[in-house]
Amino acid sequence: DVPLDQIGPYAAEDADISYQLYRLLEEELRREGLDKIAETIEFPLIDVLVDMEMTGVRVDAKTLNE
Repeated sequence: DVPLDQIGPYAAEDADISYQLYRLLEEELRREGLDKIAETIEFPLIDVLVDMEMTGVRVDAKTLNE
Protein backbone atom coordinates (compact mmCIF):
# COMPACT_ATOMS: atom_id res chain seq x y z
CA ASP A 1 0.00 0.00 0.00
CA VAL A 2 1.24 3.43 -0.94
CA PRO A 3 0.70 6.24 1.57
CA LEU A 4 -1.77 8.87 0.33
CA ASP A 5 0.82 11.66 0.43
CA GLN A 6 2.97 9.72 -2.06
CA ILE A 7 0.25 8.81 -4.57
CA GLY A 8 0.19 12.19 -6.36
CA PRO A 9 3.94 12.47 -6.96
CA TYR A 10 4.10 8.79 -7.94
CA ALA A 11 1.25 9.20 -10.44
CA ALA A 12 2.84 12.34 -11.88
CA GLU A 13 6.20 10.60 -12.31
CA ASP A 14 4.52 7.57 -13.88
CA ALA A 15 2.66 9.78 -16.36
CA ASP A 16 5.83 11.73 -17.20
CA ILE A 17 7.89 8.60 -17.84
CA SER A 18 5.09 7.09 -19.93
CA TYR A 19 4.95 10.24 -22.06
CA GLN A 20 8.73 10.28 -22.50
CA LEU A 21 8.63 6.65 -23.66
CA TYR A 22 5.77 7.44 -26.04
CA ARG A 23 7.76 10.25 -27.68
CA LEU A 24 10.91 8.13 -27.93
CA LEU A 25 9.15 5.08 -29.36
CA GLU A 26 6.99 7.14 -31.72
CA GLU A 27 10.13 8.64 -33.25
CA GLU A 28 11.77 5.21 -33.50
CA LEU A 29 8.73 3.79 -35.31
CA ARG A 30 8.80 6.70 -37.74
CA ARG A 31 12.56 6.37 -38.31
CA GLU A 32 12.23 2.63 -39.02
CA GLY A 33 9.27 3.18 -41.35
CA LEU A 34 6.95 1.22 -39.07
CA ASP A 35 4.62 4.01 -37.99
CA LYS A 36 1.92 3.22 -40.57
CA ILE A 37 1.94 -0.48 -39.64
CA ALA A 38 1.66 0.43 -35.98
CA GLU A 39 -1.25 2.80 -36.65
CA THR A 40 -3.21 0.52 -38.99
CA ILE A 41 -2.50 -2.97 -37.62
CA GLU A 42 -0.86 -3.04 -34.19
CA PHE A 43 -2.65 -0.27 -32.31
CA PRO A 44 -6.17 -1.31 -33.38
CA LEU A 45 -5.45 -4.77 -31.95
CA ILE A 46 -4.81 -3.42 -28.46
CA ASP A 47 -8.50 -3.50 -27.49
CA VAL A 48 -8.84 -7.08 -28.73
CA LEU A 49 -5.76 -8.19 -26.80
CA VAL A 50 -6.98 -6.45 -23.64
CA ASP A 51 -10.30 -8.30 -23.92
CA MET A 52 -8.49 -11.60 -24.39
CA GLU A 53 -6.29 -10.98 -21.37
CA MET A 54 -9.20 -9.89 -19.19
CA THR A 55 -11.54 -12.74 -20.12
CA GLY A 56 -9.03 -15.43 -21.01
CA VAL A 57 -9.18 -17.92 -23.83
CA ARG A 58 -10.44 -21.48 -23.89
CA VAL A 59 -7.77 -24.13 -23.72
CA ASP A 60 -8.23 -27.83 -24.35
CA ALA A 61 -6.41 -29.18 -21.29
CA LYS A 62 -6.26 -32.72 -22.67
CA THR A 63 -4.57 -31.60 -25.89
CA LEU A 64 -2.31 -29.26 -23.96
CA ASN A 65 -1.12 -32.11 -21.74
CA GLU A 66 -0.24 -34.36 -24.68
